[in-house]
Amino acid sequence: MKTLIKKLSLVGGLLSLPLMAAAQQVTPPSAPTPTTITTAQGVVDVIGRIATFATTVLAGLTVLLVIYAAYLYLTGTEDNIKKAKTQLIYVAVGVALIILSASIVPLVDAII
Repeated sequence: MKTLIKKLSLVGGLLSLPLMAAAQQVTPPSAPTPTTITTAQGVVDVIGRIATFATTVLAGLTVLLVIYAAYLYLTGTEDNIKKAKTQLIYVAVGVALIILSASIVPLVDAII
């Protein structure tokens, strides 16, 4: 009986962690002001916003691709395991490219 109570309290505690994190008060970000492109800095700002959006979308896509590779790996056939390993290599290369592309905008901003 004691072990059952310990297990239930452990599972209940772990399941309540996302609720505690969701209860944190977060201030919403302020709305970005429209940028008029009259200078080189305006161009860099627009490219930075586009890069930030693309990075966010690609990060979500990589999560989905890792889940798909995990599904292929767990199905167990030898062909699917090879596909999953190849998929994970592609995802790793993609993440490296995302990180590199996110660092290009600050580099160009520093040069200009």
